[in-house]
Amino acid sequence: MGARYPNPRRAKIHRPYTVEELATALGVHKQTIRRWIKQGLRPIDSGRPTVLRGNDVRVFLEGRRTKAKRPCAPGEIYCFKCRVPRKPAGAVADLELSRPLVGCLVAICETCDTMLYRRVNPAKIGADWGNLQIAFRQGQLRIADRTEPKLNAAFKGTRTT
Repeated sequence: MGARYPNPRRAKIHRPYTVEELATALGVHKQTIRRWIKQGLRPIDSGRPTVLRGNDVRVFLEGRRTKAKRPCAPGEIYCFKCRVPRKPAGAVADLELSRPLVGCLVAICETCDTMLYRRVNPAKIGADWGNLQIAFRQGQLRIADRTEPKLNAAFKGTRTT
């Protein structure tokens, strides 16, 4: 029904919410709100209906999002299979340049042999990447950047019926 991490700004800080109202505002199920209460989201009081402060909801959701982040240290790329930042196997990565200020580091996870990808600015790669050996290579050209004709250019205007 809703997003994995609902937008905390959808809860207005000066407004009280019932469980149902908050579920509607955030686009999640009302059982999700009740689960958050068991995980530490504090209601205003112990009465019924359960009422929550918008500011408390924001603080709770921002804390969950911050806790879920896994920042990468220098020389690490996040591995989606291991679900933690990992160093590339052999401390080697390829940098594919798609545009002058956009590139993608491509490496292999040293633990599970999964491909690792990380978007980077090639101008900012330097000492902050640790002992990682980076090989530069040109990425595939976009259709607009190609000099050869498009594949369907020969058929333009020739129509058989």
